[in-house]
Amino acid sequence: MKKTLSLLASVIAIAILGLASATGALDTSEAEQPRTALPDAPVLRPTVGLTEVISSPADASCTYPDICTPLPGGDNDGIPDDSDNCPTVPNPDQADRFGSDLGDACETDANGNGLADSDEADICVSIDGVTIVQRGTAICDSTASNSAQPNIATATGPRSDAVASGAAGNLATANGMDSFARTFGGAGNVATADGGDTAAVASDGNNNSATATGGYSFANASSGDNNSATATAGGQAMAKSPTGCTAFNNNCS
Repeated sequence: MKKTLSLLASVIAIAILGLASATGALDTSEAEQPRTALPDAPVLRPTVGLTEVISSPADASCTYPDICTPLPGGDNDGIPDDSDNCPTVPNPDQADRFGSDLGDACETDANGNGLADSDEADICVSIDGVTIVQRGTAICDSTASNSAQPNIATATGPRSDAVASGAAGNLATANGMDSFARTFGGAGNVATADGGDTAAVASDGNNNSATATGGYSFANASSGDNNSATATAGGQAMAKSPTGCTAFNNNCS
């Protein structure tokens, strides 16, 4: 009888221990072993036409608008510095309306005369029919290009006047008081009037170049392709050949 009771007590004890283990009352191994958390997936958030890569939403050191995984380029605009036309200011569109190879975001001298635009009393810049800047008595105009090469007109100085019209890639620059520059009727024509009372016209053909420098000089390159006329210090030059010629303070045809 005593052996039977002892055996029954052992069975009950084993049953109680098994129940306690199953419910976790006596098993502390789960609490003692920390779980390994799975990393959060990166969060992609669009901003200013780009995508920020945030390493973890729970990372207190990586909060908006921080970019925890930097985009290419020192200014984080996604453009590598060696090909970025404005590597110090974010400009993912790489806009260069002035045609100076310096991005609009960094542009300070639209007409390239060495004087900051903010210091110009008389300045006008027009690209493909759009006036970029106009101040004082300088006037300018341009027509829309029919290709990727823009038509650009820049005028600097009191009563300076520049117009760039034609198919594409025409450049008219008037720099100086009462200077006058015109391109029309073709593509790739360049007219530069540099100095007071200078005038330059490149027209009626392609790749004609007219340059007038010094007071009261006049240059005209037209009526064909690849004509070049240069007038200096009150001189006059006219280059008008169907196949191209070069004139320096004289005429050719």
